[in-house]
Amino acid sequence: MDFGTTLKTLRKEAKLSQEQLAEKLNVSRQAVTKWETKMGVPDIGNLLAISTLFGVTIDELISDKKNLLSKVDFIYESTTEYDIAEVKHYDISIGGANTVTVRGSEQEKLKIRLLSNILPEIEKFLKIKLDDIKKKIDVNLEHGEGITDAQAKDGLQIEIQLPKQYVKNIELSVNTKSVSFYSLSFNNLQICGKVNDVLLADICGYTELDCNIDMDIACQGYKGNIDINQLGSTSVIHIPDDMCILAKTKGIGNRIFFSENGNSCDSFSDDTAANIIELNGLKSELVIDRIKE
Repeated sequence: MDFGTTLKTLRKEAKLSQEQLAEKLNVSRQAVTKWETKMGVPDIGNLLAISTLFGVTIDELISDKKNLLSKVDFIYESTTEYDIAEVKHYDISIGGANTVTVRGSEQEKLKIRLLSNILPEIEKFLKIKLDDIKKKIDVNLEHGEGITDAQAKDGLQIEIQLPKQYVKNIELSVNTKSVSFYSLSFNNLQICGKVNDVLLADICGYTELDCNIDMDIACQGYKGNIDINQLGSTSVIHIPDDMCILAKTKGIGNRIFFSENGNSCDSFSDDTAANIIELNGLKSELVIDRIKE
């Protein structure tokens, strides 16, 4: 079942019209129509709102959508596998890509899939280079002359599988539209470069986002601290209603605002919360948006 059909089925089971669903999500009826007729897809924030509203995971919503989750959806593919036998620090440098998905797995393997429907000969022009040094493994995507960084950002999708039991820290350097992390526990995750959308689902650990562009961030089943380090940017982080957070600002001229389902509201920062969202840097703004049914 594709995303549009899944959404329509969930809406009908809840006995909601398109207008009523649109009102709950704070979007237009036309947006819901586009999603259900496969003429468009929701952004990260709306995906989180839909999953919260219907009590399903984001994975369940998009598991059959044409993305990184189904091998048969792609014409061109290059796969690299490497056995892992101990806890590692993963330093991953991607460069340009359309989307990057990182998942925890029970398998004792590092697995990287390069996927595309529009970039032929990716095995020839894109190479994964691995450098395993003691407790650290470097993963670098090297571009040959046949594929430019701009082409990769337009047409390359990357799926990375990490062995859950052998993950200590993760560094990801990337220039992409979307990054998603699923089912992982770590001491530290650092994402740097340029990323428009970030999804953190079923994650436990400390996350640091070093991206000086406006970001749309979504959390689902997240436990830990999130530091957002920016210069002159305005970003939004969406959290579920049951996620209790303490909001902090550091740096110069930074401001945090609060909203519920996209509508401004009073602060819901809790000094006793175990989860901390901190805005650092210079003259940046962060909206913490709580998704409520």
